[in-house]
Amino acid sequence: MRSKSLTRSLGVLALAGLVVVLVPAAAPAGWTDFEEKITVEGNVPIGLGGVWFLVAQTHLAEGRYRTFPELLRVSQGNHAGLGIHLLDVSLPEEIAEAVKTANKQFTPWTPSAAELTALARRWSKLPRAPKKDPTTDLLLGQVLFTVAAPERFEQVFPRQDEALKHVLADSAVSLQIVENYRPLPVPPQPSGVVITQVMERKSIYGVKKVSSAVLEGDHVTGFIAAGPGFPIPLNFRGTFRMYCLTSCARGTVAPTKTTRPRPPGQGRGRT
Repeated sequence: MRSKSLTRSLGVLALAGLVVVLVPAAAPAGWTDFEEKITVEGNVPIGLGGVWFLVAQTHLAEGRYRTFPELLRVSQGNHAGLGIHLLDVSLPEEIAEAVKTANKQFTPWTPSAAELTALARRWSKLPRAPKKDPTTDLLLGQVLFTVAAPERFEQVFPRQDEALKHVLADSAVSLQIVENYRPLPVPPQPSGVVITQVMERKSIYGVKKVSSAVLEGDHVTGFIAAGPGFPIPLNFRGTFRMYCLTSCARGTVAPTKTTRPRPPGQGRGRT
C-alpha cells in the first residue's frame, strides 16, 4: 500500500509532467466551438458582470506552486440572466512566458499593473488557442459553470471534505468551473514514451474578498488524466484572484435557480 506522502509525490510529478497540457487556454472573444452551460443557485449577493483575468495559484507540495490563468467574460442581463464565457485564446506572449517561467521554477506568479493594463486593451483581439500538439494544447468539449449563493452551498456541494469546507467558509459566492476536454490525435511516439492527456479539470472558487477591481479567495482543483487503462485523479488546493479588465459591475444577481445551455457555434459568444 502506498503511503500518503508517496501518493502525493506521484501526484506532483504527474502534474509537473502535464504542466504544459494543463495551462488553460483562455478563449477568443469571437470564437466558441464547445458547449457551455451555466447554473445559478440562490440570490447571488455580488455582481459578477465584466471581463475577468482569473489567476489561480495551486499548491502542489511544500514550497511548490503552479499558476493557472484563464479569461472569463461574464454578462449580467436583467432578463437573460447571468452568462459566462470561457475565452479559449492564447494569452499575450509576455504573460504566457512569465507564467511558463514561474511554473518551471514552481513559484507563484502574479500579474503586474502594466501587464493587466495591456491585457485589458488586448483581450478581445487575442488569437484562438492552438489545437494541434497533444502535449501542449487543450481541446475543450464542454464547460459547465455553477454560481451559488451561501444559502445553497449545502445543496450544490452535498459532499464537502476539509479542503472544500475551507473554500466555502465565509465565502460571499462560489464559482464552480468544470472543463471537459476532447482528446487530440497523438502521432507515433518512440518506444516507451506515453503521452497522457487531461480529460477534465474541476475547480471550485470561494470569493472571500471583494473590491472594485479584484475578487479573491481560496479554491480546490481536481484533474482527471487518461491513465494506462484507468483515469488518474489529481487534487490540489490554493488561492486565486480575479482581476477586472473591463465593464465589471457590482449589482446583485437575482435568479434563484436557472440553467441555461449555449450550443457550440462559431461567432461571437452570446452574452
